[in-house]
Amino acid sequence: MRAVYVSLLLVISQGTYVDLKKSNNSENIHRRQPSVWYPRHQRSTEPEILTEDGAVKVERGETARLRCEVAGLGDFVLMWKQNSRVISAGNLLVRKDSRFQLEVEDGVSNLLIRGVDRSDSGEYICEVDIMGRPIRVRQTLDVLVPPVVKARETELELYKGQNYTLSCSGQGYPNPQIVWTRKVKYYNDGYLENYGNQGLSFSLINVTRHDAGIYTCSAVNGVRAPATADINVRIKYRPEVEIEQTWRMEFTTTEVEIDCIVFANPPAQVTWFRDSGKIFETDRVLMTEKPGRWTIKIVNLRDTDFGNYSCRASNILGKSQAFTFLSGRPRPPKFTSPSLNFHPHSYNLTWRTEAFAPVTEYKLRYRQSKESSHHEGGIWSELVLPVAQPSIAQHYTLRNLKTGSVYDVVGFAKNQYGWSDHSKTFTFFNKGVDFSTEQVKQKPKDESNIIQDKEEEKPPKIKEEKVVQHVRSSGVYVKSSICYTIAILAFYVIYRQ
Repeated sequence: MRAVYVSLLLVISQGTYVDLKKSNNSENIHRRQPSVWYPRHQRSTEPEILTEDGAVKVERGETARLRCEVAGLGDFVLMWKQNSRVISAGNLLVRKDSRFQLEVEDGVSNLLIRGVDRSDSGEYICEVDIMGRPIRVRQTLDVLVPPVVKARETELELYKGQNYTLSCSGQGYPNPQIVWTRKVKYYNDGYLENYGNQGLSFSLINVTRHDAGIYTCSAVNGVRAPATADINVRIKYRPEVEIEQTWRMEFTTTEVEIDCIVFANPPAQVTWFRDSGKIFETDRVLMTEKPGRWTIKIVNLRDTDFGNYSCRASNILGKSQAFTFLSGRPRPPKFTSPSLNFHPHSYNLTWRTEAFAPVTEYKLRYRQSKESSHHEGGIWSELVLPVAQPSIAQHYTLRNLKTGSVYDVVGFAKNQYGWSDHSKTFTFFNKGVDFSTEQVKQKPKDESNIIQDKEEEKPPKIKEEKVVQHVRSSGVYVKSSICYTIAILAFYVIYRQ
């Protein structure tokens, strides 16, 4: 048979060529066992992935970087996959997406994804196949989305007594939490923010004017700043009226202001009346108006100005009015003494009273205050105090008080027009002597006495030391005497022998 030189080149994946021995006999090809060759990587250390499983969090629109570091990669091929879809093999980018990019250097492969979106979230696998035995590491990409919130309505009008539920919806990743706040506008105090409930809705039950304001729903998920949406809630209601009196005493004249405070939506029209007649502005009766407040100022008050004053407010939803009686009776006393007393059994009570005519008599009621809401206070004690010298400021000393007790006081004032209304309850604490601030007074001593005192203070310690020293020295003396006696006896015995 014609001599045949057979050379078979086998290409083994990731390995080397295997060259079977040449033979002149074709039959020897079937009988001869081929030489065994191993891939190069099996003749050295196998690849090892140094990167551990992990998670990468990136905000939407930014660039995600997934890292995979392999030691001893050699001729093996590193592949990136998403689920079962191959993204890259070695330096070759298989996935045709311009947002994907590879950075490969010294066994490190970084997969870059630009402009990530929520659809890019998921598990990415870095894999190296070693002769059908793959090793891999997983990188989980979590794309974060800033919160977005939307209110069902931005403007809302309700009538007093209605029920309504405000609603907001939020989106983002992670799923945002909805927090409700309310901004309330006052005439002089600006905005006050109150925190409300958490959830997609906020319920308003039996609304009043106090429920009006700007409600804000905020979506919070920890990605950037919270997203907010405002709902302006307006409450429509009939006027609600309050009335106040303020007196000012200046020498021989008295000035009175009567304030009518009106809450209404829509805004109200306000009219003043005394008894049954409408009030008009004069040189002594001045009228002013501010947002929500109407004022009558009566200068140089006379007894002819006394009467029943009322302010009446009205809008399309209804009417309301409030009354106050202006008379020559004194105003209720206002207590000015401190609320903490350091005297053990007495307390100096001071107060001021404004009156059109001089006050002729005061009445004070006081008692030991109740300890808690479950216990009644003590029995009221009443004092009637005639006024010898008329004055706006007065004082009286309460006696026989208990130390460590709280007392309530109520006052009344009387003049030729009658008794005033009772004052607001005034409360004070009878603490007793404050030893923390009590100064102990001592007579001054001259230097000779001070020196003598010091000398008198020291001897006990010195004597004690001397006693101890004497005892110690006595012990030494006794020991010495015993030793001396024993020595003499021993000498005497030896001498006799």
